[in-house]
Amino acid sequence: MSTPSQIAETIHANGHDVILLHNEVLIAPFCGRVLAVGPAGGENAIWTNPAFEAGDTTEALLSGEGWLNHGGDRIWVSPEMETHIEDPARMFETYAVASEVDPGSYVVTSQDDDAVTIRSTGAPLFKQSRRRVDLDWEQRIACMHRPAELNDTVAFAGYRTSTTLRASDFAPTQPALWRLLQVPGGGTITVTTKPGTSPLTLFGKPALTETDDGLTCKVDTDEFYKFAIDHRDATGVMRYRRDGDTESDLIIRKFTTVPGAVYSDVPNFDLEKRGYVVQIYVDDGGFGGFGELEHHSPALHGDKTEVIDICETEVYRGPASEIDRLCQPQA
Repeated sequence: MSTPSQIAETIHANGHDVILLHNEVLIAPFCGRVLAVGPAGGENAIWTNPAFEAGDTTEALLSGEGWLNHGGDRIWVSPEMETHIEDPARMFETYAVASEVDPGSYVVTSQDDDAVTIRSTGAPLFKQSRRRVDLDWEQRIACMHRPAELNDTVAFAGYRTSTTLRASDFAPTQPALWRLLQVPGGGTITVTTKPGTSPLTLFGKPALTETDDGLTCKVDTDEFYKFAIDHRDATGVMRYRRDGDTESDLIIRKFTTVPGAVYSDVPNFDLEKRGYVVQIYVDDGGFGGFGELEHHSPALHGDKTEVIDICETEVYRGPASEIDRLCQPQA
């Protein structure tokens, strides 16, 4: 593993500009991502493509063609069946990431010691609706302060994103922001949910366990899978924990759900089944052995031409006993 500073140096040496906030949060405008997060400037806690750990492999990745999985925390646009998939009946065979969205055409519009704002525009093809939609999205990434009550044995890094999606003529596509945070294998994802939640299997065979405050799954599987949670069952919190020999990492992802909003992402087997806000993907190693904590914003629809997604990502590293305490369900 590398630190955000080391990853920044490797990328910069290969001709790409990056922005490092407080030596902890690495932003890569060339692909529109928060690419690494290291509590107290230490090793990166989120999944970043291992190619960035060496100069020659970094060069090979950055010069590659087609969609490149840099890792980190990225912005896509949903519904997935519109923006990524030509034929829902052959989802994996016809899957393609729109270059207008990823890597996009990001520019830095403002920057200071604590925050940076990046903006992109594009007109991706919405494949089921057979039309291109002019979209404009902007994201402000700001470092969060260390919680005052945090034990001194725990290192912390966090960032808050405010992302705005705009369009003036989008019917009937119902575009929305789609946020995806990649986490390394070997840990456990928890989605906090309301009692009685029934997840929707999107593909594969999710290996889920019920807990006091939600559903958990290990980021370790021989068969990839994905499941979804309806916005009426979600609480707006996801966690990822990974234990090491001497210390543990905890990532807490917080976002806002809006009661009564239109959530437009749908499964490939039922294009009318809307309402799902959280999705969890666990890779089998074929793409890197990571997990993804995903959520969607409400969609643009009717006369709603702008939507804003607010998300906080807190990263803690410390003794397992302190991480245990931070994982306790909140009253």
